[in-house]
Amino acid sequence: MLVKKTLVLVLALVIVVGAAVWRFPEAADAAAVDGSTISTSSFYGDLAAISAHPDFVCYLKVAAKAQGQGFTSTQGATPGTYSTDFAAYWLTRRINAEAAKVFDAQHHLKVTSADLATAQERYIASIDAVGSLQGSTCTAKGAAVLAELPAGFRAAEIARQADYDAMLAATNAALADPSKLQAFYAAHLHDFDTYCLSGIVGTQAQVAQAQAEIAAGMSFAEAAAKFSQDPSSAAKGGQLGCWGPTSAAYANVVAIAGKVPAGQLAPPYVNQYGNYILVKVDTRTPTPYAEAAAAVRTAFEAAGQQASAAVLGGLLYRAEVAVNPAIGFWNHVRGDLKVLPPAKPAR
Repeated sequence: MLVKKTLVLVLALVIVVGAAVWRFPEAADAAAVDGSTISTSSFYGDLAAISAHPDFVCYLKVAAKAQGQGFTSTQGATPGTYSTDFAAYWLTRRINAEAAKVFDAQHHLKVTSADLATAQERYIASIDAVGSLQGSTCTAKGAAVLAELPAGFRAAEIARQADYDAMLAATNAALADPSKLQAFYAAHLHDFDTYCLSGIVGTQAQVAQAQAEIAAGMSFAEAAAKFSQDPSSAAKGGQLGCWGPTSAAYANVVAIAGKVPAGQLAPPYVNQYGNYILVKVDTRTPTPYAEAAAAVRTAFEAAGQQASAAVLGGLLYRAEVAVNPAIGFWNHVRGDLKVLPPAKPAR
């Protein structure tokens, strides 16, 4: 299912784990990607800006956890130092951004002021998306978080987002072409089905008994009238309603019934209130393109971002990447390209 939109640059970067202390030589670059350098001063400035703003740190930590990785603290053991896992994470992010910048230069892609405005909106949206993830304790909104950051750091991050967006647009240049969107829709027709469902709500024992009666020949409507503890749907033979791809509950409907043919039962599930629910897919029909257009565009953009991620991964795999050894070393394994902290960090 492609309809879940991929998060943008703030989420799309690999994070590594460690917990040591380092201070790097000011004279050496932090890293280089195909000869394009990331200066030590800008990198050090980033770490200082981030560590001074807890709201931004909160979102970075949640994003890291969502990827199954993370860092526990930005600070090292002594004042003026930073933990190696945080430093390696941020340098990985900067290397990804530098690779996108190199791609744009190689393909003569220009970033306009309008592109920067769009990039800022996408950056804010990505922070809000992280904040909405399950388990997040971050409360500040994306616009407020971005506004709190130092102007220079904020401008640099938006520019990096714009570089990534330009690469995204280049790898999916047909984004605004209606015929391409319609072709995507036709190729993924059943990702946008409209589902009409019936249900039987009750205890585990009641739902199991309803299943047994249905297997013995009782109609679902009869079983719903007899066993369901939801009076409103039971009175209608268990009918719950219909959901299309623009519905706010669509993702939940797909999770329950997405693999179930029309006329069949989905496995019983337990809702947030502890009720057991047996669902029957009454109908499952293609949603007309005009009704599904917004969901199609979202899915198409997600596919484009996945394509860009693949392009970026390929670029990094083929690129000459150099990392200041005081910060870490470049892990050159396809699918796992990242900076790893030094085994014995500098003191």
